Amino acid sequence: MTVCFHRNTQPETRGYFTDAELVLMEKNVMNTDKQWHKWIMLIAMYHGMRRGEICQLRREDIQKDSQTNRFYFFVRDLGD
Repeated sequence: MTVCFHRNTQPETRGYFTDAELVLMEKNVMNTDKQWHKWIMLIAMYHGMRRGEICQLRREDIQKDSQTNRFYFFVRDLGD
């Protein structure tokens, strides 16, 4: 007996969230008791960072650019 496994070769596409979906996500995350849930979601929504990048952030990774006076996240390699 021969068993064949067919692999899906179609590329997966990911769509964008609609404005209504983003509003709903933000509304729900603001009602959470766990502050870390809130900040992971807000950083992901507004900065587009991946979960692994967000969860490895340290306090010193929030830096301020001296020329523009804007804060930014310094994202390190996962191995650092």
